[in-house]
Amino acid sequence: PRERWVWESFGTALELKWGGFCPESFLNFDCGFFSMSRAEVSVMDPQQRVVLQQSFLAIENSGFSSQSISGRKVSVTVGVSKNDYAELMREAGAPISSFVSTGTVHSIIANRVSYQYDLQ
Repeated sequence: PRERWVWESFGTALELKWGGFCPESFLNFDCGFFSMSRAEVSVMDPQQRVVLQQSFLAIENSGFSSQSISGRKVSVTVGVSKNDYAELMREAGAPISSFVSTGTVHSIIANRVSYQYDLQ
C-alpha cells in the first residue's frame, strides 16, 4: 500500500522497496465455510485465519479432499512469530470475549487445523 512507502525511524526517513502484505481477500474470511461464528472470528488473530485458508488450499492442491484425510494420523506443525494482534487489541481497549484466549494464542493454530479436518 502507498502509505507504507515512507517510514520514519529515529528521525530518518527510509524508502521501502519491498514488503510482504496480505491481499484484501484475507479480510473476507468465510466463517460459515470453517463452521465458526462471526463473534469467534472477530477476535481471531489474522494469522489463524491465514493458516486455515492456506491449509485448505494445500489439501485441495495436493489432490486430496478434506474428507479423505479425516481421521487419519497427520502431523500439523506451524511456526508463528509475534503476538502483535493481541497487543493491538489490548492497546485499543477491545472488549474481552470468551474467544479471546483461543483467538490470540499461537499454540492454538495447529490445533485449529487438526480440529477442522479431524486429524488424529
